[in-house]
Parts: sequence; C-alpha cells; structure tokens
Amino acid sequence: MNAAEGRWGILIEESAGGYRGRMANDPAEAPAYPTRDIARQAAYATAREYMPRHPSAPQRRTVLRRSPDEYTVIVKGMIETHYYHVSVVEILT
Repeated sequence: MNAAEGRWGILIEESAGGYRGRMANDPAEAPAYPTRDIARQAAYATAREYMPRHPSAPQRRTVLRRSPDEYTVIVKGMIETHYYHVSVVEILT
C-alpha cells in the first residue's frame, strides 16, 4: 500500500464458532481510506451491514458505539447470540 491509497482501515473481530476462539480480518488486505473520518463512516456502515459467520440465522442486530472509532454489534439468532467488533485502525506497515 502506498500513501496515495490511504492509511486507515477497518478491523473486524468475530467469534470463529464453538471453541475455536476469535478471528480477525487483515486490514492491510481490505479497502484503505485516506482519512480517519472516512474510515469512521465506513466502520459505522460495516457495523450496520456486515454479515458475520455466526449466528447462521440472524433475527436481530444491535449496534453499540464504544467510541468514535469502535462498535460492538450483538446479533441474536434463532438459537444463539453472537457479537463482533468493528474498529477503525491506522495501518502502519
């Protein structure tokens, strides 16, 4: 990534299901944003629209803003409730 591509990204952390722990996307391989404000707008849109792997049959979504750069999203399914985090990150390398 060069400076013209932007240095801000979005990190999505979610459960991998069962006892497999958590997984995260690689922000360096995802779209980059030229400013923090644009990345914040994209993070909010991601929090509202991203479809996590779990639960398999989502029924309801609650978006919580933890800070201007972070969201926690609770997704209630038919059987289980899962959550994921969306954060704005500065890509340094």
